[in-house]
Amino acid sequence: MPRDSQFGSEPFGAAYSLAYDALYRDKDYVSECDFVEAAMKRYGSGGRRKILDLGCGTGAHAIELARRAYTVRGVDLSPDMLSVARAKCVAAASQGERLDAEFVEGNIAVARVGSDFDVAIMMFAVLGYINDMADLAAVLSNVRGQLRHEGMLIADFWYGPAVLSQRPGDRVRIFDLDGRRVVRATHTDLDTFAQVARVKFTIFDWNGEQGLQVNEELHKMRYFFAPELTYLCASVGLSIRALCAFPSLGEAPTESTWNAALIAQAT
Repeated sequence: MPRDSQFGSEPFGAAYSLAYDALYRDKDYVSECDFVEAAMKRYGSGGRRKILDLGCGTGAHAIELARRAYTVRGVDLSPDMLSVARAKCVAAASQGERLDAEFVEGNIAVARVGSDFDVAIMMFAVLGYINDMADLAAVLSNVRGQLRHEGMLIADFWYGPAVLSQRPGDRVRIFDLDGRRVVRATHTDLDTFAQVARVKFTIFDWNGEQGLQVNEELHKMRYFFAPELTYLCASVGLSIRALCAFPSLGEAPTESTWNAALIAQAT
């Protein structure tokens, strides 16, 4: 799941943020950053070293890219998620790593941290947290305003045909957090009129000192279709260069491809 709600309800509070990296420790951030670099190489114009990470969450993509000698600036609305990201940078520095990564708290529809980024990324379906069309246009316009001419936007998202074909189901996951077992239950309702999946997370955490702690969060995830993304991007000066399965750069999305990606260029 993505990391940061920019509009509406407020997921990613303290409890979820602290559990976030444990929940997604099996997510292959290295391969996803490989995808970003491959997209930059295939569709970019070279010399791309400055990256804007919008909805950066706990900083996993930003820090991996900084380790590859990119300058990265991350923006996220959740102070709890950013606290984890900054702590990772401090830990890396204590081990002698020199990472050019900084994190800013802000709403990605309005937050400005520069105007000459080579690439903007919105990873882990950040686009899906923006349910309203006007808000989507505002975010994409703000992205375009921070890219240099021919700068690139790379974003993964939930692909509508696959969501409707496969339908989300209920799930339970057990994971380790600070030496104890924690349970996360997921229940999803699909609103096909609004193109939104309402994902309810319930975390059950048994702490010896505090007893059973139950935390609930509602994540409203929009899924997308190719024509609307093409129109939205074009309306703000972004030309889509590719829509593909994620993270398979050369593969077209299908009804079995839940995750897809767009690659667009500033015109």
